[in-house]
Amino acid sequence: MHTLDAGRRSIRTVLLRYLKPGSFGVLVAALGLTKGLAAETKGGKPDRSAMHYPAPRKQMSGVSGYAVRPGDLLRIHVFQEDDWDTEARVSEDGTIHFPLLGRVLVAGKTTHQVAAILKELLGKDYPVNPQVAVSVLESEQKMTILGEVQKPGAYAFPLERPLNLLEAIAMAGGYTRLADPGRITVKRKEGGKEKLYRVNAKAMAHREVEPFELLPNDIITVPESLF
Repeated sequence: MHTLDAGRRSIRTVLLRYLKPGSFGVLVAALGLTKGLAAETKGGKPDRSAMHYPAPRKQMSGVSGYAVRPGDLLRIHVFQEDDWDTEARVSEDGTIHFPLLGRVLVAGKTTHQVAAILKELLGKDYPVNPQVAVSVLESEQKMTILGEVQKPGAYAFPLERPLNLLEAIAMAGGYTRLADPGRITVKRKEGGKEKLYRVNAKAMAHREVEPFELLPNDIITVPESLF
């Protein structure tokens, strides 16, 4: 123990003799930083237990899984066959009229499934190998935002990307000064039954919880604060 203390005093004497005035504090800070970095490493790799990361966002589904519904406007493109390109509105019975095929049932199917059906039907009657792409140009899908927002009402639900609760609130102009973001409810029909979700958008805005993904026809209610 006495030998170790003597060694420490010798090192300190050498440092004080050769370092320029004012530089000893820099050295001490550097040594402290090195010590801190060592505490956050294990085996030469960062120790993630000593760091803080935001909660990972969940994988959200995109428009590829959207089921076509009556009222939707579809664009049908057949590659290298421009004369076959068309836009068709889905009727109440779930069908569209395609010039070469007549009525085709498309409701309840994704755009990829509709394209596959059209490809199969065209391949039966025409000596070509058609490559078909289907997209949704317009949709009747909406969501409703009620309560303490600047612009309550019904809004068209975007199909080109997922939509979360905070984005929907922004579409409605944001909260009023009386709003309570911590007690928002989202009403949704699932399997023919109505389900009520209680969402803390305040915690969501601070990234304390994962974003809440909305679905077409959701009804969002922002309550008034109790205090």
